[in-house]
Amino acid sequence: MGAVWTRPPDRTAPHVGLHASPAHQDMYFNTDVVVQNPGIMRRVAKEWADVIQAEGLRPDRIMTHAPDGIAPATILADVFRARGTRTRLAYAVRDEGGYRTAFPIDPGEKVLVLADDVLSGNPTRQTIAEAERHGAVVLPLVPCLGNLSLRPDLDGRPLLAAATFEPTKYNVDGSGQCELCSLGSVALPPRPYWPDLMTWRPTPPAS
Repeated sequence: MGAVWTRPPDRTAPHVGLHASPAHQDMYFNTDVVVQNPGIMRRVAKEWADVIQAEGLRPDRIMTHAPDGIAPATILADVFRARGTRTRLAYAVRDEGGYRTAFPIDPGEKVLVLADDVLSGNPTRQTIAEAERHGAVVLPLVPCLGNLSLRPDLDGRPLLAAATFEPTKYNVDGSGQCELCSLGSVALPPRPYWPDLMTWRPTPPAS
């Protein structure tokens, strides 16, 4: 689908810099490419729901962080409703010190927190904390489209990832540079520069 970019072995090729992570990395999974295809998203959501229900979990609400998680969370809630539940939706927006929601979450409500992707995991942690602040019972799974965290879980909650990647991460020093930066490679925020990154797609090996 053109949703995955991996840095080619070219000294001048750019790499990925993320506002949500203190490290730079050599690949990225752009969930925007996936969520604009409703057919693929619905297939993923049905597989998520299969696993979640097999675990005996019935969410009263799907909650995510805005804006990136809204589309997959909406489709997953719709899949559950088509299976006879009354699952509702909520999302939290970035606020000072974390994420906050204005949705009326009831104490004791069973909330499934979804992420579009997991890198540092901090937006998802803050969304979980916001659900718990309202008295919700947060279910012990985190569905996500992409897991790039190099961990199988988020603070003990298994990540139910549609795709798992293992990017090489480069720590940024006090000057804001990493090993690749020092070689002259430019760190680009991936979503706004996606067309530029895709011009550097790896060349397939000769057959």
